[in-house]
Amino acid sequence: MASAGQEAYVCEPGPAMTYLTGVTWGRSERPFLLVLPAGGPPAWIVPAFEASRASERVGASARVLTWDEHSSPFARLTEVIPAGRGVALDPDLRLFVARGIQAAWNLSARPGPDPVAAAR
Repeated sequence: MASAGQEAYVCEPGPAMTYLTGVTWGRSERPFLLVLPAGGPPAWIVPAFEASRASERVGASARVLTWDEHSSPFARLTEVIPAGRGVALDPDLRLFVARGIQAAWNLSARPGPDPVAAAR
């Protein structure tokens, strides 16, 4: 990732999350995100009401950031990676999630290498 100018990789529940972490989670209208920084431990962005259940799944020592019902989950991403940095978005992200991340980081979308394929 770092060689491609990407500081982090972001994905939602699905094949990439399961492949990279072994964690399975169902998708809903409330984003549940995995952020893998190029250098540093992963972070999980989860709805506040799911924090206990999420911690059981991802491990007690994992970095879990919660967001409340009337706040933006995407704003929490800037606590893991500063805004404006290159971020790889999983190609299976839902459109509203990708747009929320782009808005929080003030990013423009551009094609890039698939970090999951590179990890295989």
